[in-house]
Amino acid sequence: MLSGAYLLSGFQGKVFAETKTYDIPKPIVAGRIKFAVINIDHPHIYGMTDAIKRGGGELVAVYARQADLVNAFSKAYPEAKLAKSENEILEDASIQLVLSSGIPDERAPLGIRVMKHGKDYLTDKPGIITLEQLAEVKKVQQQTKRIYSIMYSERFENKGTEKASKLVAAGATGTTIVPDGPAAMTGGAAVCLTLPMMSS
Repeated sequence: MLSGAYLLSGFQGKVFAETKTYDIPKPIVAGRIKFAVINIDHPHIYGMTDAIKRGGGELVAVYARQADLVNAFSKAYPEAKLAKSENEILEDASIQLVLSSGIPDERAPLGIRVMKHGKDYLTDKPGIITLEQLAEVKKVQQQTKRIYSIMYSERFENKGTEKASKLVAAGATGTTIVPDGPAAMTGGAAVCLTLPMMSS
């Protein structure tokens, strides 16, 4: 909603004038986490992999059923060994974390298998699509004490979103009005932002 109000407000010149670029942080080397990728059905896996590598992770293996997707991924990350099966990664005790952007309804079941093998799991959104999956993920997470996390890349990996969040937190967008109740659910209420007056 911010983007629509932002485009209609004439506020964009001010935002671009204040936008800063950030250097990509240098990877942390000490205590590197070895991680692998299983299933790469959505290209978000590239951003997820880059994020873990920036944090100091070491990509060691990849497995997916589709040869074309594996080939493209391997060109981008030649350091990843091609695993012959999912189990080859799950049974490798040196791997601490598994990433996946598989088909949405397969993400939670994979995460459950990953946690049962003593590894943490990072999946693309949506990471859980049914209440039954949620219940099972919670149960296995409590049993294994492993991490099951979902990467919301548009929220955490997008510089424009980060900047918009900072502007909202600083009050630069005025008062945010959030509709509540049945009208909000049916689209009967409009979401609007009260933008401050800006001089040209």
